[in-house]
Amino acid sequence: MPAFFLSLLAAVFLTAGARDQRLMAQLSERSDNSLLILFVGWMATTIVASVAAVGAMLIGPMLAPNAQLMFLAIALLLAAVELLWNREETAPREPTRSLFAIAVVLLWRQGTDSARFVLLGIAVLTGSPVLVAVGGALGGAAALSFAWSVAGRYDALLPWRAIRITLGIVLIVLAAVFAVQARGIL
Repeated sequence: MPAFFLSLLAAVFLTAGARDQRLMAQLSERSDNSLLILFVGWMATTIVASVAAVGAMLIGPMLAPNAQLMFLAIALLLAAVELLWNREETAPREPTRSLFAIAVVLLWRQGTDSARFVLLGIAVLTGSPVLVAVGGALGGAAALSFAWSVAGRYDALLPWRAIRITLGIVLIVLAAVFAVQARGIL
């Protein structure tokens, strides 16, 4: 069960203020909170979490326990870099309102963000890819549902930049602790 809860929390916190969450809020505002947009987001996050689980099933058995811990440390460090990276994005223009196009963009954004890489690291370390996939999918769905529900108020609702900087610093510390532990120094 720790794998489930760790992945749930990782998905929720690492998605805070992320590109996919912002996109969901923007699309929700434009579509007058269409449930189809939310459903597409849920499907995308479920697919990406499942792909991370499959990746863990392939990678995990090849790594020694210390290497598994180092893999998670690297994933956390890369997640921290993404959280600290300040990139302002303009809202994409979606003239067709195509659900397929929205799904592709959400799949791409989630598939290339650090939250899902951390899910992969957790699954590799814990050896519980199914629980990680379920927790990651539920956490990602919760984060997207929050963005969908607040729609146009999303950017003004919380200090997203400060939250992401704080999370980035916490992840750097965690990555350092795990890396030192994997090396046998601690």
